[in-house]
Amino acid sequence: MQSKKYFVMYLKGPLQSWGIGSKFDKRTTNPFPTKSGIVGMVCAALGIDRADEKSISRVSKNKMTVVCFGDDNLEKRLIDYQTVSGVPRVDGSKSGPVQLYKEYLIDTSFGIIIEGSEDGLKDYYSALINPKWPMSLGRKCCIPSSIIPQGIFKDIKEAEDKLEKLSGRKIVKRILETSSFDKATSILNDVPINFKERKYSSRGIIEKIA
Repeated sequence: MQSKKYFVMYLKGPLQSWGIGSKFDKRTTNPFPTKSGIVGMVCAALGIDRADEKSISRVSKNKMTVVCFGDDNLEKRLIDYQTVSGVPRVDGSKSGPVQLYKEYLIDTSFGIIIEGSEDGLKDYYSALINPKWPMSLGRKCCIPSSIIPQGIFKDIKEAEDKLEKLSGRKIVKRILETSSFDKATSILNDVPINFKERKYSSRGIIEKIA
């Protein structure tokens, strides 16, 4: 049986947007990357079809930790105002101009640590180095400004040391997954089942200040 290893992803860019529970006209962002966003990124790199539930589940089952760094102002947001025409109505007709408000995090960076078998994590690393489809930090317009895959490490400490070196800052918060909803500080409906049909399940997270 293979021992657990830790795959590090570094997410940095001028804009990031991690939608969760957004309605059509107001597209808000979570203050940190969602499970669906990270699993979607890995699946896109691997070339997994958006409706391939078996393959999506295989990626989703890996435990994920998000780390936040000092000096990032996660409350500072950019709101992009847009108008869109021709939105389908229930009766089959199309609407006139509709107002949209899309929210983005500005000049932020995050670390992602994925726990799993070494062979599986090597597949993720190789795919993210040479992805099947383009990578983005949430929305397609959010282009990364740094290399995303940063290696596979033997333990959490090595993984976190790598992330602190990349960012040049200390880790100030960790968002951990928990299997117990009773222990969770928040419940997020962001575990993807089928991207095409927008089907998700829930998970518990614990936010810990470093």
